[in-house]
Amino acid sequence: MARNFIFCALAVVFTILEAGCVQRPSVVSESGTTAVRFLTPTSTASEHKNFGDMAVPPEPILPLTLPIYPPNARAAKAGLVFVGIRIVVDKTGHVSAIDPSPLAISSSSPFAADFQKAIREAVANWRFEPAFVQRTEAGKSENGSDEIVFKGVEKIEWSFDISFTFTAAGSVLSGYR
Repeated sequence: MARNFIFCALAVVFTILEAGCVQRPSVVSESGTTAVRFLTPTSTASEHKNFGDMAVPPEPILPLTLPIYPPNARAAKAGLVFVGIRIVVDKTGHVSAIDPSPLAISSSSPFAADFQKAIREAVANWRFEPAFVQRTEAGKSENGSDEIVFKGVEKIEWSFDISFTFTAAGSVLSGYR
């Protein structure tokens, strides 16, 4: 009986680790112009202390509006520019914070403020299905065997690091980290 419990517990741990570390497939907007790649999110299941809890990241509601290459930077032929930001998705699925990313690379540019403004204007309109934690714990079934008991769902905040690439041709690509 203890061996079954250990096996179930290990299965839950591996599921949690895989959910937090697996690379997801690319998502393309309905217009076909936005490439969004989900990588390891910065909020992880380790922030939720109960052993059997499983965190589920927010899902974007498509289409995601991309920022526009700033006209003054394009006129000055600023070229290829990388800008990294961190966003926080609140419990309602709205973007509640947009800050510089400590993980994604940003190019230095005399137009950095213009690129940041373009990104803020676009990302502020993004919407997500909220992240949540599925609460579970180890328990006993009516016949006395070990089992995992579902205790409920709690919506949570989640953060992503995003890298935007502004190309010399004036297009914009983004990828979640």
